[in-house]
Amino acid sequence: MSLTNRFPDRDSTKATVNVVFVHGLGGDELDTWTDKSSTDGFWPKWLGADFPNLGIWTLGYAANATKWTQDTMLLADQGISILNELYVNDLDKKPLIFIAHSLGGIIVKEFLHQAVSLGDTTFKPIADNTRGIVFIATPHLGSIGGNLLAMADHFLRTNETAKALALHNDQLRDIHQFFKGYLKDHPKVDCLSFSETCPVAAEIFGLKFRGGIIVDPTSADPQTNRTCVPIQADHISICKPRSREDSLYKSIKKFIQEYLGKPGEAFKVPIIRGPDFIDSNDVLKQLKSNFNSLGSQGCLIVLTGADGIGKTRIALEYSHGHKKDYRGGTCWINAESKETIAGDFFEMAKKLKLCNPTDRNEPQVTGMLVTWLEEQVDPWLLIFDHAEDYMSLGGYLPRGPHHVLITSHNDIWEPPAIVQPVLKLRRPDSIKLLTTLSPLERRTC
Repeated sequence: MSLTNRFPDRDSTKATVNVVFVHGLGGDELDTWTDKSSTDGFWPKWLGADFPNLGIWTLGYAANATKWTQDTMLLADQGISILNELYVNDLDKKPLIFIAHSLGGIIVKEFLHQAVSLGDTTFKPIADNTRGIVFIATPHLGSIGGNLLAMADHFLRTNETAKALALHNDQLRDIHQFFKGYLKDHPKVDCLSFSETCPVAAEIFGLKFRGGIIVDPTSADPQTNRTCVPIQADHISICKPRSREDSLYKSIKKFIQEYLGKPGEAFKVPIIRGPDFIDSNDVLKQLKSNFNSLGSQGCLIVLTGADGIGKTRIALEYSHGHKKDYRGGTCWINAESKETIAGDFFEMAKKLKLCNPTDRNEPQVTGMLVTWLEEQVDPWLLIFDHAEDYMSLGGYLPRGPHHVLITSHNDIWEPPAIVQPVLKLRRPDSIKLLTTLSPLERRTC
């Protein structure tokens, strides 16, 4: 079994999402995803080029056609082995998207089952951090090919993985029943599925035959909130798009774009009223640059300056202008006092259903929310408005890939905080702002 990083020269710590390709029965981590009619036919590389902020990985496991008659591991054992591969390569710490062909989809569902049911805190983050699964001709209810293998078992022993693909196999139904429950418990997981429409010519056990559809549309449909998309291809070629213009590639690319551009929920973020904002000193640009300097690591920036200079408005403009960067969400906290911080934390915990609405144990609720935030891999933006100093925020700052923006009249903050002073508007911009706020007609004498 192997898990290969297809862009080893990239800084993996800066990847915002990891995409893992899982091949099917009779495939491998290269040929399954390669159109050999092209010199550049390995399309996981296309995806990595189109999305430089993604980590691109391919998984290889014992499912080669020449090994169908050998004793490969049972599905449950394969699931645990794959979880361990993901864990040792640190893929448990960031959002995950799996792209699976045929049996690969069953394998993905099985290792998610194991991650949830084993009760092992080592593997559970993999299930919790999964954000998308693409099923390409996956036999959720079994396949015609699986039936042929089961019948051939009387004459030639086949392994358990191949026999599991028999139509309506009980194990497949149990796995899929779990998966429907998993999706219900993990509403952030989105699924995209494709079905083949062309028969495949194949050779099994030395016998040539023209099969029908290996995985029919009913079996290929995982019955999620998205329609299973038919693709004009057979079971083998469906996962080998010939160009970036192929329907399958464009659909998967859009699926990833939708996830990357999906903003999280906003908690108590005020609405911007009026167009009366002038970024005289490129404060927003500098703010974004400071946050980007640490990549996907956590970052804390303090906007400092005199009262009334515009720190809160800058924080507000940033939160609205960059909400798509924070897939976890954005939370606005009144940090004028310990009491206001505790009150807003309680409201946020209640909205996230982390505590009982009647629970007023402030330290307990605060601890639950901070712990919850530290477990999230989707980045959050936390804005503490009108904070006095570090002491006033003690116990409220989570670790993790989150950005914390503080506004304060106090300009003395120690590392790791980055202090960004807010300067007065330049004179021309001050005049422009006054004109915007109080438009007066000019009259000549």
